[in-house]
Amino acid sequence: MNRRLFKLDIVCGGFVACLACCWPSLAMPLPPGPRTAEVDLNDYHRLCYISQSTGCDETGDGSSNRPWKSIGQALENVRDASVERRVAILVAAGTYREPTLDLREGLELFGGFLAGPWRRDITEHRTVLKGSAKNRILVAADHTRIDGFTLRGAMVRGPGAAVYCNGSSPTISNNCFADHRTKKPKNWSPKHLHETANDGAAVYCCDGAAPSIRQNLFAENYTEIGRGAAIAMHGHCRGEIVGCVFLDNATGVEDQDRSSDGGAVSVFDWSGPLIEDNVFLENKSFNSNDGGALSVALWSSPKVRGNVFVGNRSTDDGGAVFIAGQEHRYDRPQDLLPARSDFLIELSENLFLGNENVKRNSGGIRLTKEARATLRNNILARDARLYVQNSEVEIVNNTILEDTILRDMSEETAKDLLANNLFWGRLQIGVRRRKSAAGGASVGEPAITGVEPRLADKRRELEIVSSTYDPALHLTQIDVSANDLVDNALVNRVVRFENRWGVVKTNQASHISVWGDVRNNSRLVLLPTYEIHPDSPQIERSANIRGSR
Repeated sequence: MNRRLFKLDIVCGGFVACLACCWPSLAMPLPPGPRTAEVDLNDYHRLCYISQSTGCDETGDGSSNRPWKSIGQALENVRDASVERRVAILVAAGTYREPTLDLREGLELFGGFLAGPWRRDITEHRTVLKGSAKNRILVAADHTRIDGFTLRGAMVRGPGAAVYCNGSSPTISNNCFADHRTKKPKNWSPKHLHETANDGAAVYCCDGAAPSIRQNLFAENYTEIGRGAAIAMHGHCRGEIVGCVFLDNATGVEDQDRSSDGGAVSVFDWSGPLIEDNVFLENKSFNSNDGGALSVALWSSPKVRGNVFVGNRSTDDGGAVFIAGQEHRYDRPQDLLPARSDFLIELSENLFLGNENVKRNSGGIRLTKEARATLRNNILARDARLYVQNSEVEIVNNTILEDTILRDMSEETAKDLLANNLFWGRLQIGVRRRKSAAGGASVGEPAITGVEPRLADKRRELEIVSSTYDPALHLTQIDVSANDLVDNALVNRVVRFENRWGVVKTNQASHISVWGDVRNNSRLVLLPTYEIHPDSPQIERSANIRGSR
């Protein structure tokens, strides 16, 4: 590929943009994904114990010595829970098949215990809430918590097969959501494309919900027709999605009407969560839908910070991320553009590698339909292209090593659009002039050849001694021959195996845990971090934004 490095003032279509190289640190504070968290039992008004193996609903009393057998029995017998009188329900290892659990305020469920001594390890003492084809697993309420469970195999003809948050704001932490499915609506035959179907196969939030969704794993969840196979937020939702792993989720597996954007996460209809420090790995949107990992639409304003997007794929626009302001709308007029104070998306300090869309024009990010966003301190490489159309954006301090298209920009929105970026690919800029101006759109492609940037951390190959895959944890455990690796120095490093991608969870010296099934290979390929070396011939390096925030 013919690459060009730009570090000059570009005059194009009536505006000036200063381009230069700079780079932030993308190091995350803690590895994403579930972990065993301590539970301070002194914080609760009452403790209840559940054990499938040693408990009994008829003769038990919910104590540690005489636990109940089912979670439903605990919910029936605990009626005095409240925000002021919180109740912790401790659930021992086992597989629990229950009717839909309808939580009330003040109830907090914790899994991962060994019955008897009631020691906790969510991996060793796995607590499974098993779904069915008849009902969802859980309905959340305000001031509730679900922590340390594996929720698996629920299927509903409606939104939210595993967890449903209707205007509620629970804490959902340290869980694994796997193999959930929303079926398409009955008699589905919409008059138009891009209608709302059954969203959120694992977690569905609506009507002002503001959950805290932290340190979870979402793997192999699907919608037949619907947005957001892992998480869907619809209707003035807030809250946070932090430190989660989204692996091999997919939307629209039976969709012919393009109503299934956001292979992992959908943020829709004036919603604005914080989406921070997550890993999005090999998620997909099928059948001409947008946003292989994340879709943002209808005046939603999330803050998308410090995430890793790797190997995601869409069958239309935005291999990793798709952002639109206006809704795709056919039967009523378009909205007026909201004020900046009400509508502004932030994408900062994210890493995009190996994402693709079938058109090969927006593998990384696609912004369209009057989106308004700031892009700061991001890296786009390995086919992760940026495509902006008819949107108001500020693109500052990014490293973009693939082609960039800025199309249908107005002279007003194009002003001061670009500052302090490293572009090492084709840069195409098209500006709509005022009607009084002569000519049509202007495309800028300065033919300036630069010097290849020097990277701080080069690609490395490690010889694999052994590898095994744990399908329950969705982790490949790898031992390598190298003896110079520092503990957890490889966290969130991107790895490549033939046609598969992986992301390092942790490493203890030469033992490496990798998200995804990447076994049966002889060599582990660590991709570069794409940080620019301080001695690179390009402009000086930027400050550590994450460390100072």
